[in-house]
Amino acid sequence: MEFVFESGERRTTVQIERRGGGFEVRVDGRIHTVEARPGDDGCLDLVVDGRAVRAWVARDGDRRFIKAGPNPAVTLTRSTGAGERPAAGRSPRGPARLEAAMHGRVTVVATRVGARVGKGETLVVLEAMKMEIRVTAPFDGTIAAIDCRVGEIIERGRVLATVTPLAVA
Repeated sequence: MEFVFESGERRTTVQIERRGGGFEVRVDGRIHTVEARPGDDGCLDLVVDGRAVRAWVARDGDRRFIKAGPNPAVTLTRSTGAGERPAAGRSPRGPARLEAAMHGRVTVVATRVGARVGKGETLVVLEAMKMEIRVTAPFDGTIAAIDCRVGEIIERGRVLATVTPLAVA
Protein backbone atom coordinates (compact mmCIF):
# COMPACT_ATOMS: atom_id res chain seq x y z
CA MET A 1 0.00 0.00 0.00
CA GLU A 2 1.20 3.48 -0.72
CA PHE A 3 0.32 6.53 1.36
CA VAL A 4 1.17 10.21 1.40
CA PHE A 5 2.56 11.24 4.80
CA GLU A 6 1.72 14.78 5.93
CA SER A 7 3.19 16.51 8.96
CA GLY A 8 2.87 20.28 8.89
CA GLU A 9 4.22 21.37 5.49
CA ARG A 10 6.15 18.12 4.92
CA ARG A 11 4.71 15.62 2.43
CA THR A 12 6.38 12.38 1.46
CA THR A 13 5.41 8.98 0.10
CA VAL A 14 5.27 6.02 2.47
CA GLN A 15 5.09 2.41 1.28
CA ILE A 16 3.74 -0.21 3.68
CA GLU A 17 3.93 -3.96 3.02
CA ARG A 18 3.00 -6.91 5.23
CA ARG A 19 6.01 -9.00 6.21
CA GLY A 20 5.36 -12.06 8.37
CA GLY A 21 3.51 -10.91 11.49
CA GLY A 22 4.43 -7.26 10.97
CA PHE A 23 5.09 -4.62 8.34
CA GLU A 24 7.94 -3.22 6.30
CA VAL A 25 7.63 0.57 6.04
CA ARG A 26 9.67 2.58 3.51
CA VAL A 27 10.06 6.31 4.15
CA ASP A 28 12.58 8.56 2.35
CA GLY A 29 14.54 5.52 1.16
CA ARG A 30 14.82 4.04 4.67
CA ILE A 31 13.23 0.72 5.59
CA HIS A 32 11.69 0.24 9.04
CA THR A 33 10.28 -2.94 10.56
CA VAL A 34 7.05 -2.44 12.47
CA GLU A 35 5.02 -4.80 14.63
CA ALA A 36 1.57 -3.68 15.79
CA ARG A 37 -0.64 -5.05 18.56
CA PRO A 38 -3.94 -3.68 19.86
CA GLY A 39 -3.41 -1.90 23.16
CA ASP A 40 -5.84 -0.72 25.79
CA ASP A 41 -7.86 2.51 25.45
CA GLY A 42 -8.11 2.15 21.65
CA CYS A 43 -4.39 2.62 21.05
CA LEU A 44 -1.81 0.50 19.26
CA ASP A 45 1.34 -0.81 20.85
CA LEU A 46 4.03 -0.65 18.17
CA VAL A 47 7.57 -1.94 18.00
CA VAL A 48 9.43 0.19 15.41
CA ASP A 49 12.94 -1.02 14.62
CA GLY A 50 13.03 -2.70 18.05
CA ARG A 51 11.75 0.34 20.02
CA ALA A 52 8.35 0.28 21.76
CA VAL A 53 6.00 3.14 20.85
CA ARG A 54 2.35 3.70 21.85
CA ALA A 55 0.19 5.18 19.07
CA TRP A 56 -3.38 6.39 18.68
CA VAL A 57 -4.92 5.93 15.25
CA ALA A 58 -8.19 7.23 13.82
CA ARG A 59 -9.48 6.33 10.36
CA ASP A 60 -11.59 8.23 7.88
CA GLY A 61 -11.89 6.30 4.62
CA ASP A 62 -8.39 6.14 3.16
CA ARG A 63 -6.98 8.64 5.69
CA ARG A 64 -5.30 7.68 8.96
CA PHE A 65 -4.59 10.22 11.71
CA ILE A 66 -1.71 8.96 13.85
CA LYS A 67 -0.27 10.26 17.10
CA ALA A 68 2.79 8.22 18.11
CA GLY A 69 4.60 8.88 21.37
CA PRO A 70 5.59 12.53 21.93
CA ASN A 71 5.62 13.29 18.19
CA PRO A 72 3.05 15.62 16.58
CA ALA A 73 0.05 13.92 14.97
CA VAL A 74 0.42 13.09 11.28
CA THR A 75 -1.93 12.19 8.47
CA LEU A 76 -1.51 9.25 6.09
CA THR A 77 -3.66 9.37 2.96
CA ARG A 78 -3.85 6.49 0.50
CA SER A 79 -2.14 7.58 -2.73
CA THR A 80 -4.27 8.09 -5.82
CA GLY A 81 -3.01 5.86 -8.59
CA ALA A 82 -2.73 6.90 -12.22
CA GLY A 83 -6.13 7.29 -13.84
CA GLU A 84 -8.01 7.48 -10.53
CA ARG A 85 -10.16 10.47 -9.73
CA PRO A 86 -9.21 12.74 -6.84
CA ALA A 87 -11.25 12.47 -3.64
CA ALA A 88 -14.61 14.24 -3.57
CA GLY A 89 -14.43 17.91 -2.63
CA ARG A 90 -10.77 18.19 -3.68
CA SER A 91 -11.25 19.33 -7.29
CA PRO A 92 -10.47 22.99 -8.01
CA ARG A 93 -13.42 23.13 -10.44
CA GLY A 94 -15.81 24.13 -7.67
CA PRO A 95 -16.06 24.87 -3.95
CA ALA A 96 -14.69 22.32 -1.47
CA ARG A 97 -16.74 21.67 1.66
CA LEU A 98 -14.18 20.59 4.26
CA GLU A 99 -15.63 18.13 6.77
CA ALA A 100 -14.49 16.92 10.16
CA ALA A 101 -12.76 13.55 9.76
CA MET A 102 -13.78 12.55 13.27
CA HIS A 103 -15.60 13.68 16.39
CA GLY A 104 -13.60 16.33 18.27
CA ARG A 105 -13.28 19.84 19.66
CA VAL A 106 -12.37 22.89 17.57
CA THR A 107 -9.24 24.45 19.10
CA VAL A 108 -8.30 26.95 16.36
CA VAL A 109 -10.09 28.74 13.54
CA ALA A 110 -7.16 30.26 11.65
CA THR A 111 -9.02 32.16 8.93
CA ARG A 112 -12.12 34.23 8.21
CA VAL A 113 -14.74 34.48 5.49
CA GLY A 114 -13.37 36.31 2.45
CA ALA A 115 -9.71 35.53 3.23
CA ARG A 116 -7.46 34.24 0.45
CA VAL A 117 -5.69 31.00 1.38
CA GLY A 118 -2.96 28.90 -0.18
CA LYS A 119 -3.03 25.17 -0.81
CA GLY A 120 -2.05 23.35 2.41
CA GLU A 121 -2.70 26.36 4.66
CA THR A 122 -4.24 25.41 8.02
CA LEU A 123 -7.84 26.63 8.29
CA VAL A 124 -9.17 24.79 11.37
CA VAL A 125 -7.54 22.64 14.05
CA LEU A 126 -9.44 19.87 15.83
CA GLU A 127 -8.43 18.00 18.96
CA ALA A 128 -9.52 14.36 19.18
CA MET A 129 -8.16 11.27 20.92
CA LYS A 130 -5.04 13.10 22.12
CA MET A 131 -4.34 14.19 18.53
CA GLU A 132 -4.28 17.54 16.80
CA ILE A 133 -5.90 17.31 13.36
CA ARG A 134 -5.26 20.18 10.95
CA VAL A 135 -7.90 20.85 8.30
CA THR A 136 -6.07 22.47 5.39
CA ALA A 137 -6.99 24.21 2.14
CA PRO A 138 -7.05 21.66 -0.70
CA PHE A 139 -6.08 24.36 -3.23
CA ASP A 140 -5.47 28.11 -3.51
CA GLY A 141 -8.78 29.84 -2.93
CA THR A 142 -11.06 32.12 -0.97
CA ILE A 143 -12.92 31.20 2.22
CA ALA A 144 -16.63 31.20 1.37
CA ALA A 145 -17.86 30.04 4.81
CA ILE A 146 -16.65 29.08 8.28
CA ASP A 147 -19.16 26.75 9.92
CA CYS A 148 -17.55 26.20 13.33
CA ARG A 149 -16.13 28.15 16.26
CA VAL A 150 -13.37 27.62 18.83
CA GLY A 151 -14.46 25.40 21.73
CA GLU A 152 -17.30 23.79 19.79
CA ILE A 153 -17.66 19.99 19.92
CA ILE A 154 -18.33 18.68 16.42
CA GLU A 155 -19.34 15.34 14.94
CA ARG A 156 -17.60 13.47 12.14
CA GLY A 157 -18.81 14.64 8.73
CA ARG A 158 -19.76 18.12 9.93
CA VAL A 159 -18.80 20.84 7.42
CA LEU A 160 -16.18 23.10 9.01
CA ALA A 161 -15.37 25.46 6.14
CA THR A 162 -15.99 26.00 2.43
CA VAL A 163 -13.19 27.08 0.07
CA THR A 164 -13.82 28.42 -3.43
CA PRO A 165 -10.94 28.05 -5.92
CA LEU A 166 -9.36 31.31 -7.08
CA ALA A 167 -10.27 30.46 -10.69
CA VAL A 168 -13.98 30.33 -9.68
CA ALA A 169 -13.94 33.00 -6.95
